[in-house]
Amino acid sequence: MKKTRNPVQTLCILSLLTAVLVLLTMTVSIQTPYFKLSLGSLPVVLAAMLYGPLEGALVAVLGEFLVQILGPYGLTPTTVIWIWPPAIRALVVGSAGVWMRRRGTRLEARPPVCYAVCIVGAVLTTIGNTFGARPSATYACTLGTVCHNASTPYFESNIGLSAPTVAMLNVAPGMLRGS
Repeated sequence: MKKTRNPVQTLCILSLLTAVLVLLTMTVSIQTPYFKLSLGSLPVVLAAMLYGPLEGALVAVLGEFLVQILGPYGLTPTTVIWIWPPAIRALVVGSAGVWMRRRGTRLEARPPVCYAVCIVGAVLTTIGNTFGARPSATYACTLGTVCHNASTPYFESNIGLSAPTVAMLNVAPGMLRGS
């Protein structure tokens, strides 16, 4: 018998994960002029593992949009460039989770595979953020602002926290799944 998901419960959990992403990104992060280290990817990975790639990408995009709006950047023409790279992680992890479920196992039940998938997602997200800085800096220079940062390489990385994610999903499997 296949379990059906309650859409209201799914919406509530995704909303909570989005709120946690905003809080973790805005409060628990280390930022320098050249590097940003954040715990904000944990809710994205959880949403992707629990609900799939599209739901994880939704949490990532909405969460990053709120971070952009509520943070020091506000709504700018380059906001679109910065909200999409975190969705890459959700698409990678969620797709791997769906693929593993079709094979009869859960992604979080195979920690080495889960770690590898999370690392691939983190690397692709970092690449997306790094190359996203180029059009953003070019656009800023054409407006005559932030030109001094246009040639500065800026790398952004979010810690996927694979081990705590896998541990949490293995220790309390029914907590977020509603079973």
